[in-house]
Amino acid sequence: MEQALIDLLLATAPITDLIDDRLTPGVRTQGAALPGLVMNLFPAERGYSHQGDDGLVRARVQLDAYADSYVSAKALADAVMTRLSGFSGVVGDRRLVILEAREETSFDHSSPDHTHRRSMDFTVWSRAA
Repeated sequence: MEQALIDLLLATAPITDLIDDRLTPGVRTQGAALPGLVMNLFPAERGYSHQGDDGLVRARVQLDAYADSYVSAKALADAVMTRLSGFSGVVGDRRLVILEAREETSFDHSSPDHTHRRSMDFTVWSRAA
């Protein structure tokens, strides 16, 4: 699921026009070029039926848009929300359905580069295509 989401985001011109290929799983490296995205996948839940694992996975995915200004962070987050919110389709070998999205803004006063962050949470359903 994570690779399918990365592939989907990096195949979207309004996003790559802003970040090139700066999409990192896990944690943003301090001092990394801005703007950029960081993706975290939180515990995924697998679906089961009476026959066992049904192949369906539901996860919460957090994407953080980092930039050197509020306007840039919001522009990146808006591009991500436009692409992912309500998405349903096949990416690589995964079918993805994104049903919910939330976002919030914060500012990291403690970072040396004083980054602005726009956090987005998505509920993603996935299964093999």
